[in-house]
Amino acid sequence: MPGQHQRSRIGTKWTCTKPSNGEKHFEVVDCNAVRVALRCIVTASVRTTSHDDLKDETNWQRGWL
Repeated sequence: MPGQHQRSRIGTKWTCTKPSNGEKHFEVVDCNAVRVALRCIVTASVRTTSHDDLKDETNWQRGWL
């Protein structure tokens, strides 16, 4: 089932390795086959990124570090 993998990411925690505006810790709030929506824990702003960008460890690290 193609959508199952994306749904399993909702709620996962991520750390941005290049924070801007103090936004470093995020949680996945939505995703589809193309984009991932992440909510900043501190400011509650939402940013979107691609699945490939999320896999790039120079941009994102899994968990809150």
